[in-house]
Amino acid sequence: MKDMHAYIIVGKDEELIKDKARSLAESHLAKLTPFNLEKIADVKELSKLTRLTLSKTAFFIEHVDEATTDALNAFLKQLEEPGENIIYILTARSEEKVLPTIVSRCQIVKVQRIVASSMSKFKVQSEGTNEFLNTSIGEQFTKLDKVKKREEAIEFMQYLIEELHQELISSTKNDLLCVTTYLSLAQQTLTALLKNGNVTSQLTRFVVAVNRE
Repeated sequence: MKDMHAYIIVGKDEELIKDKARSLAESHLAKLTPFNLEKIADVKELSKLTRLTLSKTAFFIEHVDEATTDALNAFLKQLEEPGENIIYILTARSEEKVLPTIVSRCQIVKVQRIVASSMSKFKVQSEGTNEFLNTSIGEQFTKLDKVKKREEAIEFMQYLIEELHQELISSTKNDLLCVTTYLSLAQQTLTALLKNGNVTSQLTRFVVAVNRE
């Protein structure tokens, strides 16, 4: 599985966005480093920094949707050819305001305040990834049958991916292949959902694929 190296956190809650950025950086064992990117000169400075950076670093670029088009076009090359030790975590209030070429090279992570009644439908956070993945296929289908809306399905897969990233860090060699496989399947499902794939079909395929492993 190819490791994801760029994310766009989409949302309006600054506190949630920063918490998510820290979590993503930690999942990659990278140091979160804020960087302001608005114009082409900033991109050139970023390019210098990435060449000099030796340790695993997650550059945290807020409000990328406010950067100039020229700056984003210049930044695109760095997204396409990142250093092995570089992670990009961008933020935007709306992905529609970011160049499609930038969006297509990032994993979209949407954050918002979630009311308890919404999370009670699937409770991935409280029960944990292992509890969900280790239940029977029938129980998994029963739980996911409550997820009807696209935003709920996307939210579910994002939490699952986040927990699997944490599992990956603590996995033993014996568990590593299993966790990376689950993570790959979850990321594929999230990508399909973001591309408007049918919610029920994508969640069904995910459950079936997980239970083949």
